[in-house]
Amino acid sequence: MSKKRKYPNAIRNKELAELISKESDGIYRSYEILDILDLFCDTIEDLVKQGEVIELYDFGAFRPKFNPSRKMYSALKGMDVVTKESTTLEFTASINLQNRIKRKE
Repeated sequence: MSKKRKYPNAIRNKELAELISKESDGIYRSYEILDILDLFCDTIEDLVKQGEVIELYDFGAFRPKFNPSRKMYSALKGMDVVTKESTTLEFTASINLQNRIKRKE
């Protein structure tokens, strides 16, 4: 049984690579772009894990978001539990990107 997708109509990596390949008039093959997308994602992940902020001009910024450990009541367990601290990824689109999307250029 296949996993249910959160966004069933979303464009996936392979489809994005094919669109970029077409946009480049075939200069870049979709498999090359897929490799670059994989490297891009892996690099962003590694840098965020190291606490780095990555800012891509006119696109946005990726940054680590630290969630400290906290004490909370678990209704399921009927007692107080302590959550583990964690780091997640936060992305903020640049103002220029937001404005371009609003204008639908």
